[in-house]
Amino acid sequence: MIKDFVVTYNVSRLVKQLIFPNKCILCGKLIEDKYLCLRCTDKIVVYHQCPRCGSLELPCQECSKLPDDIDAVKGLLQYKGGVPKSIARWKYSGVRKFSKGYANLMAEHFDKEVFNNIDALIPVPVHKKRLTTRGFNQACDLAQELSNLVGVPMVDMLERTKNTTELYRLSAAERKENTKDAIRVNPNFTDIQSSCIRRVAIVDDIYTTGSTVRECINALKKKGYDIELVYVFVICRA
Repeated sequence: MIKDFVVTYNVSRLVKQLIFPNKCILCGKLIEDKYLCLRCTDKIVVYHQCPRCGSLELPCQECSKLPDDIDAVKGLLQYKGGVPKSIARWKYSGVRKFSKGYANLMAEHFDKEVFNNIDALIPVPVHKKRLTTRGFNQACDLAQELSNLVGVPMVDMLERTKNTTELYRLSAAERKENTKDAIRVNPNFTDIQSSCIRRVAIVDDIYTTGSTVRECINALKKKGYDIELVYVFVICRA
């Protein structure tokens, strides 16, 4: 009976692989399991970075540029190879299964102690017009998948009040002005008292200048949240 079960399981697994082949989320190569092939793992995953700002240049020259209200930036992948295309497919083509792939990689490669230090995963919001166009908020998807894996609650409490320009088109100064007062705590959000959220991880796809993250922090503080620690979890630090 056990032998018959094993045979049935193996046949079912083979059929599933034929119909829904598992591919590396970066290069598209067929792989047996997980989300990255060995080649992409060796070349792209960030193993050595500054523990505070996430810079790949060691000794670090970037910490002086990191805002004082951000304690650490945790980046998963280097922004090269198949990563830009993978993120673009995820965000703009609606390949939502990548959310689970990125989340699994974060859970595997980020220091486990980091997850023990936070009260909530808070995704960066997108404007409702952009949400209608894309059909989903990629940061929210990523935060929820990560929450499922590490047991830290995902709290979708922020909203974007301005339909800001895509930040990759702007300079650092323009980014800061573009995101100013663009984010607030959703007025309808009443689920959690401010005393329950003090140590947070802001979740997004890419961290560049930190202007969006700082607006998220400012929005929380304006609403009375006594934030004492802020991590930033991103796929890439550009």
